[in-house]
Amino acid sequence: GGQWQMALQLLSLMLSQQLHPDAISCSAAISACEKGGQWSLALRLLSAMPDFQAVPDTISYTSAISACGMGSQWVTAMSLMSLMPEVKVTPNKISYDSAMTACAHAGQWQTASSMLSSMPQKRLDRDEISFVASCSACERDGHWQEALNMLAEMQRIELSPNEIIFGSIISTCESKGRWQEAVALLWLMMRSSLTPGGITTGTALNAVRQAIGRSFTKPPPTSSTQVHPP
Repeated sequence: GGQWQMALQLLSLMLSQQLHPDAISCSAAISACEKGGQWSLALRLLSAMPDFQAVPDTISYTSAISACGMGSQWVTAMSLMSLMPEVKVTPNKISYDSAMTACAHAGQWQTASSMLSSMPQKRLDRDEISFVASCSACERDGHWQEALNMLAEMQRIELSPNEIIFGSIISTCESKGRWQEAVALLWLMMRSSLTPGGITTGTALNAVRQAIGRSFTKPPPTSSTQVHPP
């Protein structure tokens, strides 16, 4: 937890010796702030880089975006993503993954989904990490149809979902009472040679239990036809 403090001390020492920290040193300090949960400090370091005669690069911005995600600051993370092209810095795959993760923490599934869809246009490869972030955003607000669409997209581009993605989508389906989809996903997961964990299996079974409970509490159907005693 004290790495970010050590990183700041090192920057201060360099400045006291009239040494200008370069982009690598500043990015390392920003990354240390990210890991220490110091998102506001990471932003201040990013803003101060020109004062050190250091030019922020993709790594600097991505580290700051990730720090914002850790601090539940998805709006700031997206602002940094928008700023990067303006300052002639190109976001990479990790930049997108970090921004989508920030959106996932805030349940901003539409923004995460839009970013995921735009990655091929930017010639950025999508992998399991990219889809995990978007599926997590859907899970937070129970958007099961969008989560299933992402699974279909993974199959379309021949990318194998991992246990985390299956677990996330099953949880999303369970939260909205979609027990058929939850059970089908559990079966698909096993057919894909993946072993469901206890939580994932329990989530699917809970969806079934809830469906059974609803069927017992449902009132009997009413009929417009009246039956008269003989």
